[in-house]
Amino acid sequence: MSPHRGERGFSLLEVMVASAILAAVMAFVASLVLTTANINRKAAVRVAQADMARLALNEVVGRVRLAGNGAPGGINVVTNGVIQRLSAISGIDGTTGEGGEHTPVDNGTDDLWLVVPSRDQLGHACPQGGSAIGSAVPLLRVPDVSGPLEVLCDTFFNEGDLLLVSNMQTAALLSRTVKLGAAPPAVAFAEQETSGFGNLDDKSKRFTAGDTVYPVRLLHYYVRDNVNHRAGPALVRSVGKIDGAEPGGAYPEGPYPRQGRPFIDGEGYEEVVADNIEDFQVAYGFDLTGNGGFDYTTGTDSLDWTNKDGLSPAYAGDGPVRTEGAATLRAVRLTVVVRGDRKAITASGSELLSLDQAPLAKVENHEIADRLPDGYDRMQLTRTIYLPNLSPGSL
Repeated sequence: MSPHRGERGFSLLEVMVASAILAAVMAFVASLVLTTANINRKAAVRVAQADMARLALNEVVGRVRLAGNGAPGGINVVTNGVIQRLSAISGIDGTTGEGGEHTPVDNGTDDLWLVVPSRDQLGHACPQGGSAIGSAVPLLRVPDVSGPLEVLCDTFFNEGDLLLVSNMQTAALLSRTVKLGAAPPAVAFAEQETSGFGNLDDKSKRFTAGDTVYPVRLLHYYVRDNVNHRAGPALVRSVGKIDGAEPGGAYPEGPYPRQGRPFIDGEGYEEVVADNIEDFQVAYGFDLTGNGGFDYTTGTDSLDWTNKDGLSPAYAGDGPVRTEGAATLRAVRLTVVVRGDRKAITASGSELLSLDQAPLAKVENHEIADRLPDGYDRMQLTRTIYLPNLSPGSL
């Protein structure tokens, strides 16, 4: 008797049904795998975007908090032989050109200039008699009319550094500094023959013995594409110079428009702060009531953010009627938009091109009317920095 009697194979219909079921299961599993992979990719992109946004904001926030240290009443700067009283914080609004010559910037992003003490300013000490004294170096003696300044020591700066002389109310910026090697040490600088330059707070003579002096940097933040041959936008920091104070004639416009401002970008000092920063917006809050503008008990502010976009470098706002300007500036709001470094895809692997993958419609006053999907996800992050140290009354 044959052992296979009564057995038969699958019919064609059964094979077709089984194949259809198997194909459906495989399609479901494949879709599930792709969906999970896409969710993981999106999560990784969001984490990377958040990290990049925090990296950008943490850098700028720290510098903004230090800007203007020792100079809430403004900084004397000589540009092309003319003395100007300037703010330690200024910037151009990329949408309107406010803060400059009212010429909008092509990409609509803002920029920010800061006069910031060097990191060693608060920690430097002059050795004297085997011990370290001082955190900022005091002037020992000043000339009656013009000439170099005598200081406690000259180890706190390198020749060519920008120095700030401060009486903790107003200050003056010294450029092209030179160590004279005298005893006591003396510092020569480009502005030392400019009449009235050192009259901080309208004093009757140049500076005063006991004023402090320390190195500072002019830092410029802005968004630029294709930095260091890398495709895509980035938030960039450059180290600036005083226009007209450096030898060598006229300087080029640089990567960001100057619009008549007294500072210029130094060549070879451009650094990337964070990649994929597509938009950088800066808003300014002013205390027009004189009450300080911020209630630390309730965590609310009464600052005027109405005319918030762009801030001229000229020190202003301290007249009989309080107006928007460096004298009444009490807060800065920073916003960055981070673009993903890879395009978004669907579960099937095709490129997403909806308005969710397009430039943001509005960030502060920067509006984009023609939003064309480009496949990139975006993330926006905002930080507000309150600056009570910029109020002379707080010192």
